[in-house]
Amino acid sequence: MIQIKKVARLANIPITTEEEEMYAEQLSKVISYIDQLNSVDIVGIKPTYNISENTNITRDDIESTSLTQQQALGNAANIKEGVFVTKGVFEEK
Repeated sequence: MIQIKKVARLANIPITTEEEEMYAEQLSKVISYIDQLNSVDIVGIKPTYNISENTNITRDDIESTSLTQQQALGNAANIKEGVFVTKGVFEEK
């Protein structure tokens, strides 16, 4: 069973019953498609790890200004001692 409510709770996203049903249906379709892909016979097909000839493309590490702690915490629902406070992810309720 797809546990939409649990995922939404872990992501701290409130959803309605209608949204839960819609997301359950969508996720079920995605999982069915993955099952369909898993059933494809790939014996003898060489794996493709990188479709372009580019490797290890990086950019220069350029120093720039960032948010202050106050700005970063500005929209936080719960703050304690200057850090975000969240619900326990691995706790069952």
